[in-house]
Amino acid sequence: PSCWSKKQASYFLKANPWLLFSGGKLGCQVCREVGRLGASTRQGISQTSKEWSLCSVGFYGATKKLQYSSLRKKIFEHGKNATHAVAAQIVADVKKNVLENAVAKQKRHLYESTARVFRSVYSCAKNQPLNDLPDLVDLQQSNGAILHSEWSAREIADFIGQEMKKLCDEIIASGAKISVFVDESTTVTSNSVLILNICTVFIPRLFCFFLDLIEVEGSDAGMMVMAVKPCLGKHGFWHEYLSKNFTCRVCSDAASVMVEIKSGVLTSLTNDYPDLIKWHCLCHRIELSIGDTIKEVGGINHLKIFLDKIHSVYSQSPKNQWELSACASEFGVQLNKVGKILTVCWVASRFRAVSAMWKNYAVLHAHFTFVSEDQSRDAKTQETFRGLAKSLASEEFVLNLGLLMDTLEEVSKVSEHLQRDDVSNRTVWAIEKMKQEAPPHILETQQAVAEQVFKSVPLLKSLVDNLRSRLFTTVAPNRSILPGGHNQQNVSDLNELIDQIQVLDPSKWPLGTESPWYKGNRKLKKLCEKLHLSFEPNKESFRDYIDSKGKEVPEDLKPLVFATETIPVTSADAERGFSTMSNICTLRNSLKAPQLAQLMFISLLGPPVHSFNPVPYVKKW
Repeated sequence: PSCWSKKQASYFLKANPWLLFSGGKLGCQVCREVGRLGASTRQGISQTSKEWSLCSVGFYGATKKLQYSSLRKKIFEHGKNATHAVAAQIVADVKKNVLENAVAKQKRHLYESTARVFRSVYSCAKNQPLNDLPDLVDLQQSNGAILHSEWSAREIADFIGQEMKKLCDEIIASGAKISVFVDESTTVTSNSVLILNICTVFIPRLFCFFLDLIEVEGSDAGMMVMAVKPCLGKHGFWHEYLSKNFTCRVCSDAASVMVEIKSGVLTSLTNDYPDLIKWHCLCHRIELSIGDTIKEVGGINHLKIFLDKIHSVYSQSPKNQWELSACASEFGVQLNKVGKILTVCWVASRFRAVSAMWKNYAVLHAHFTFVSEDQSRDAKTQETFRGLAKSLASEEFVLNLGLLMDTLEEVSKVSEHLQRDDVSNRTVWAIEKMKQEAPPHILETQQAVAEQVFKSVPLLKSLVDNLRSRLFTTVAPNRSILPGGHNQQNVSDLNELIDQIQVLDPSKWPLGTESPWYKGNRKLKKLCEKLHLSFEPNKESFRDYIDSKGKEVPEDLKPLVFATETIPVTSADAERGFSTMSNICTLRNSLKAPQLAQLMFISLLGPPVHSFNPVPYVKKW
């Protein structure tokens, strides 16, 4: 203002930082910035002062004293004005980002409450049925946590599973080789359900995981193939991915619809992918080998019938079970469960069942004798148990039981090794050696019998032959329906594949091998063609590998090494998936295949509950 000196203007500006000078007039910087108060409007306060906002406040009076007084009064009154105070608070809040912080705080509160729901749903999906979710929500709400509604639990579980499955995008982006494990079940619905597993290499390790469940309306191979392809495509594994640049390997059990020569699932897939490597689960082949041996060797088949009879006697009578437990306590023996021994199951389970029979032998015989002499039982029951006791005490039974212990112990070891991807053919050699040298349990039974009886050789010879015919081939379905020509072709395919892969194993190289190794190069070229990899970079890297004596795998050779590691050995992962499916889907908790697939994926691959971070999923939700 013209009545003020510069010193006076500086004084008032310092005392009132909101003052504004323009054209000899006074104004308010705060009111000018705020304008209309909007959300901060109070009753009776709707707008800032127009004069102060437009910087049009002047002085009045004829003398300087009156002019000074009028300006001081106007400045004082405006500084105390409620509208100005609200405007000043708004400006201060803007500088502190109060509105943004309030929104962020509200959003964070919303995220936290939603994250609690996600964490609860994830815990149920990981460890227990979703039926428990309402009780968990009620419990946490009683503890003061806000969880809102549990009705969207299924959608949340589906969403988490779908987001986790985006792992497939990383596999496709990396161009990794994959193997596909396919197995069939009818547990979920009346229709057939295929379980699909993927095996690939995420450097530096092999990674096998459950992918999806596929519900198939029919049970023929054509319907299954038509269902598998769209499922793979849904997760990004389209025909172009599998056929042009990458190789697909398929592993399954010996169901005829899977491995049937002319129209099985594996054969149909081979028509679309000529370089596909068909593979029959090695663990299942061991089961078939034992089954073949039981059929060929009559004595063992009789033993199977006898053991099944023992199982039925105790499984159907709680009284017999109680009396057997009483006998076990008298002998000081921890009673082991005796199940069906030679039925279709994992060979390791067979060994545990035979081991239970071996350990409970004395208890069983004592109970058979007790019941056969129990006058409270009817004559038929007494005679049944008398016959069981007589059979159990026979030399043939004791020798065959000891033989089964030794053979199944060896076979169960290789079955467990195969499930750990540790492949070995030493079991076949160990069983073959039993024909010349008696193993531990055979020696024990022979010592218990007055005269040595060498009735084990036919069984061992049959088992060795069956293991060789089943294991050393790519696909080994029922031999009764498999012509010899096809079997020989499968054996030839396996030998050729192993021969090609062994060029990457320094322990299999001829003594004194030096580069260039032309014979090895030819095998390497065929392997590269089979796996759809360029030969030239692998050729040079293979020479470097030979020059280093196999001590270090060159970087350019690693993709080929990793590709060979994805060749399937067993479908044990699919069997584990079926076990998880049985735990999740019960008769009381019926689920459709898509929802069951998401729950299985979370249960099998999800991190532990304490390591699960729900925030990324909540933000996308």
